[in-house]
Amino acid sequence: MIRLPSSLLGLQTARRYCASESACAWAAKDKVIVELNTEEAEGYWEQDGKASLTSIVPVRSELATDDRRPVRHRG
Repeated sequence: MIRLPSSLLGLQTARRYCASESACAWAAKDKVIVELNTEEAEGYWEQDGKASLTSIVPVRSELATDDRRPVRHRG
C-alpha cells in the first residue's frame, strides 16, 4: 500500500489507473491509499518482505511528483 496526501494524488486520478484487481484506491481523511497486488505464481511468498518493500519506495516518490508511469494501464 502507498499513502499519499490527496493534494498530490486525487482519488479520481488514482482510480483511473485501477483497471484490474491488481490495484485499488480509496480515500481516508486527507489521504489517498493505493493498494497494489502482484499476480505471481501461486505458492511464492517472501517471508521477510524487505526486498519487496524496497522495490516500491520509488513508486511513492514518482506518484508524489505527478509521474503516472508506475500505474499506467498496460493493456
